[in-house]
Amino acid sequence: MLNNYMKYGVIRETGSVVLKLNVTYIILMMFASTALFSAQGIQLHFKDSVLINSKVVYLGEIAEIGNAADNHLIQVLEKTEIGNAAPAGFSRFFNADDIIHFILKPRFKDAQFTQAGAKRVKVRTDSDIKNISNYEKQIFEYLQDNIAWNTEDYSISIENNQAQWHTYPGASTIEVKGLNTPCPRGNIQLKLVVNQGDKQQVIAVMCRIKVETPVVTARNTIARDKIITDDDLELSRVDITGFRSVPFTDKSLIKGKMATRTLTPGTIIQEYCVKNVPEVCKGDVVFMVIKKGPIRVSVPARAREQGIKGERIWVENLDTHKLIRVKIEGKGIVHPNEGESI
Repeated sequence: MLNNYMKYGVIRETGSVVLKLNVTYIILMMFASTALFSAQGIQLHFKDSVLINSKVVYLGEIAEIGNAADNHLIQVLEKTEIGNAAPAGFSRFFNADDIIHFILKPRFKDAQFTQAGAKRVKVRTDSDIKNISNYEKQIFEYLQDNIAWNTEDYSISIENNQAQWHTYPGASTIEVKGLNTPCPRGNIQLKLVVNQGDKQQVIAVMCRIKVETPVVTARNTIARDKIITDDDLELSRVDITGFRSVPFTDKSLIKGKMATRTLTPGTIIQEYCVKNVPEVCKGDVVFMVIKKGPIRVSVPARAREQGIKGERIWVENLDTHKLIRVKIEGKGIVHPNEGESI
């Protein structure tokens, strides 16, 4: 019976019971366990190379963790961030010594780390290969929504539809932008923006817009300085893709203007081919109008050059023959500068 009591650290004495807990034994066991953990430490066996599918590299992906008695500690170590991954389809290297000395030891001050395996770990980021042809539908829809030409007047081709790039596996959103005119012609460059979380890639899309549309042409010979009438014009379907500027597509915008040079039949009428009819022609008699309060004075003069409303020309006073700079206000009406003697 006494042996049983002694086994559990209890001694019965006459008249009283003394319970003796073997605290010393428990404390010794705790220290022994701690000493054993410290002696073992944590062993990291680094791999030569790994393939990951994330934007951040974790310790558990590049090293095997051993000898740690605490499972929770192992889980924490496995989820410890080592650094950012390389872009999709590319690789970067991590130095094992740097990881231990600059990342792990400052965070886990009481742990003892030993390392084995590779000194440098190659970490390649997994990727999917995409090309522009995967997004042709979205590109065409963007252009069709933003081009002002009639649908039957233009065609679209993508010049670099086989251009490839690496992207992260998984879902992504795209946006097409970059059209800076509603009437594009020839070669244009768009931007295909691919978004995946906080990562963004911008891909150049080279397009060619061919435009063939009805434009105004000369029906017959139009002499220089002739006032153009409707009979002088017709509409012809022409490929204007390579034109520097867009020709006239509406005859009403040209009727009543003056030809700047002789236009032969079939000539495509562009802005430099016509000009507004001048309100004042060289040699015309005009009136210089001067207002002083309620008094209005008109002085005749002869135009020394032609011009349209708003332009300034030289005129000659018919009485004094003085040359005066004036502003054209309308047909036959000019105003000298304020305060200028005429």
